[in-house]
Amino acid sequence: MTVDERVRRILGEMVEDLTPAPDPYDRVRARYRRRQRRRMAAAGAGLTALMLVGSVVVLGPGGDSPPATTVDENRDWENVLAWSERAVQSPPRGAVAKDGAYVTALTGQLLDRQRRAEYPKNEKMSAVKVLFVDDVGPYRLALAAFSRTTHAPDFWPHAPMWFIGRKGASPTELADPTNVSGGSDGVEPYMYTSLENQAIANQQVHIAIAPDGCQFETAAWPQVTDWRAEPTGSYLVRTQQTVRPEWWQVTCDGVLRERLPSPIMRSPEELSAADVDEALSRARGKRDPEKATGVLRFAKQSWGYAITERPSVVWSGRLDGTTPVEGLSYDGAATVVAAPAVGGDGWLGDVSITYPQPGPNGAIGSNTPFFSYADPSDPSAVVVIPLGEPGPTLVITPEAATSVRTVRDDQVLERVPVKDAGAVLTAPVEAGVEVEALDASGTVLGRTGKPATAQAEPSGVTSAWHED
Repeated sequence: MTVDERVRRILGEMVEDLTPAPDPYDRVRARYRRRQRRRMAAAGAGLTALMLVGSVVVLGPGGDSPPATTVDENRDWENVLAWSERAVQSPPRGAVAKDGAYVTALTGQLLDRQRRAEYPKNEKMSAVKVLFVDDVGPYRLALAAFSRTTHAPDFWPHAPMWFIGRKGASPTELADPTNVSGGSDGVEPYMYTSLENQAIANQQVHIAIAPDGCQFETAAWPQVTDWRAEPTGSYLVRTQQTVRPEWWQVTCDGVLRERLPSPIMRSPEELSAADVDEALSRARGKRDPEKATGVLRFAKQSWGYAITERPSVVWSGRLDGTTPVEGLSYDGAATVVAAPAVGGDGWLGDVSITYPQPGPNGAIGSNTPFFSYADPSDPSAVVVIPLGEPGPTLVITPEAATSVRTVRDDQVLERVPVKDAGAVLTAPVEAGVEVEALDASGTVLGRTGKPATAQAEPSGVTSAWHED
C-alpha cells in the first residue's frame, strides 16, 4: 500500500462535524506522486504537499516496502529530476524578484540562517536559490530552493521552502524562521501553495509555479474548453479578488505537462433538508439523512471543480466480515456517493466508512475513491467497487436482489448473499469475470458493465513530468 493510499484512508472519516481542508491536488495527481514515492520510499522519505492550510496525519508503525524499480520507472524518475533541475535553474519570478538587490540580500539571509540550523530542514546545504518573491494580497511570499551538499541518486537534490511575511517585508524580516510556512523533500516541477487569513476578511492566496519557459493557461468551469494564457507565464497567482471556478494547465516546449482543477478553497456547503432528500432520491440500502449530510458536504468540498454538479448518495449500509488490507478494516457504516466528472466521461465516487470503534492505528474511519464509467446512482445498475489491492469488493445491486455471484465462462466462482442492496465479495473482480445480481427466484436482475476502478481522476487530468 502506498503512502498516498494510507493517508487517504486515515483522513477519510467523513462524519458531519469533520471539515478538513480540501486538497483535490493529492487526489488528481495520485499517479505522478505514487511514481515519485516509490523512489522516496527507497530513501526512507515521502513527499508532503506544499500546503499552508491542511491536515496533520500521524501514521502508525510500519512503512512501505518499495518494489524493485524497472528501467521505465528509473527513466520516469530521471525525467522528473531533469524538470526539477530546470525549475531550480529558472530565474526568480514575481514583481519583487525584479529587484536584484533584494533577491541577493534575501539569498544571503536564507543561506546564513540555514547554515546556523535555524530552519526546520537541519541539513547541510551548499547553496540556495530564490525561485519566487512577490507581494500577493496582504503578504510578501517567497519560495526558495536549498541545494543539498550530498544526496542519494534516488532522492531529491534540492529542498523547497516557502516563506510568508507582511507585505513589503525586508529580506531580513522575510527570512526569519518564524516566517517558514511550508516545504517538502524535493523541488517538484510543479509546485503550489495556498493560505487563507480568517482575520483579514477571509483573504485567500494561491500560487502555482512551473519551470521558466512554461506557460500557465486557465479555462472556466464547468465547460473547461476555452483555454487562455495567463499573463504571468510560468507562474499563476490568485487572490480573493481574482479566484473563480476554473481549471489550470501548464504547457512546456509545446507539450502539456500538467492539467487539473483549481484548488480554490471553499467553505463546506450548507445543505437544506430538501437538498439532502434530492441527493437520497435514488439511493439504495438504508438511508441515513444525518450521515449523508456530512458525507455529501465533504465530497463536494474535496472534489471541488473536478465534478459538474452536487454529489448524490448511491448506497448506505453496513459492511461486515471484510478482509482487512494492511491492517486497515472495511467493516463499519458505509455511505457511497458519486457525481459526474468534468468532461462527461464518467463519475467520481467515494466509499466512506465509519468504524464502530477506532482501529489499531487510531483511525476512526476510511474512504476509498473510485471512478465509474456508468452512472452508479442508477437504481437498476450493478455497481462493482474495489475496496483494496488486493482486497474485498463492494457490490451494489438493485433493491430486489437477494444474492450476487461471479461468473467466468459460465462457471460460478463465488456466490454471496445481498443485504440492503449491498454485498461483499472476498476477492477483486478479475478481467473476464462478470458479476450478476439475482432475485429470490434465481432471475438475473443485472450484470456489470465495466467495473469501477480505483483511479479517482476525472477525465482530462494530466501530470506528465515523468514522461519523455
